[in-house]
Amino acid sequence: MRRLFLLLVLVPVLFTLSGKARAASDVTLENLTIQLWPDHDQLAVLVIYDFVLDANTPLPATLHFRIPLNASLVAVSRESGGASVKLAYDLSAVKGNSRVITFAATEQTSYHLEYYMPYILEDKVRDFTFTWPGDYAVKSFNLIFQKPNAATDITTDPILTDISSDKNGFSYQATSVLTLAAKQTFSIQVRYENDSDTLSASVLNVQPISPLTDNVPGQVSLMTYIPWVLAGLALILIVGGISWYWFFSRGSAGSVNRRRRLSDYKKSADAVTQNGQVYCHQCGKRAQSDDRFCRTCGAELSQGDA
Repeated sequence: MRRLFLLLVLVPVLFTLSGKARAASDVTLENLTIQLWPDHDQLAVLVIYDFVLDANTPLPATLHFRIPLNASLVAVSRESGGASVKLAYDLSAVKGNSRVITFAATEQTSYHLEYYMPYILEDKVRDFTFTWPGDYAVKSFNLIFQKPNAATDITTDPILTDISSDKNGFSYQATSVLTLAAKQTFSIQVRYENDSDTLSASVLNVQPISPLTDNVPGQVSLMTYIPWVLAGLALILIVGGISWYWFFSRGSAGSVNRRRRLSDYKKSADAVTQNGQVYCHQCGKRAQSDDRFCRTCGAELSQGDA
């Protein structure tokens, strides 16, 4: 009875474990390109994985990739419709001297991993070893090394072959294309000198992906604002002209009225004086013929008024 109970418990567990092992063994990478970019934009080695699953790999598949314990993961993504889509992942598992990235592959497309790993620095010499741990079988494996722009005395083991430079002027070396079985590792040791800690990305010349015209989003053209500037100036001139006309026409009219009233007073005073009456040219009140000052406002009477 006890043996039957143990058998009933162990059979499902063994079936599950064998299923997981079978699923892991079913995963094959059609191609895997690993790029090593030391001193690119950090004083470390940028490691880039680009791979495609074999067409016979059943999907969805749970993938596990090992990276060094001291590495710093940057990105896990896949390509979808020409765009990069970030993927959820788990990085909690540790296996020996490695951390394990776990994520799901749900489509037959290109997948991408990036992480930084440190190198050994002794004075001006950089030294590091990269190892592909053989997580999966790879039909077409290729490793590409970007030469740091400020590096001298570069040595690699195994020796790599120079390949063409890219449009940014970076030089590359690469392995020949290899076929690797599952659990088959590949290692490379790199050593070089960098006197100034200069990063390769610091010498990039940023260029627009298309010619800058007035139709480029965010492009500001002076012609866009000229009509508004002219309209503002015209408005200022109109308001200023109206204000000037109103102020000076009002002042001129007041002066004319004052001169007219004084002239009228004088004419009135002169006319009245001729008839024997005297009037003040200031307030118009009648005065006595012998008055020197107006009895009402105190203004001095002119000789003509007296």
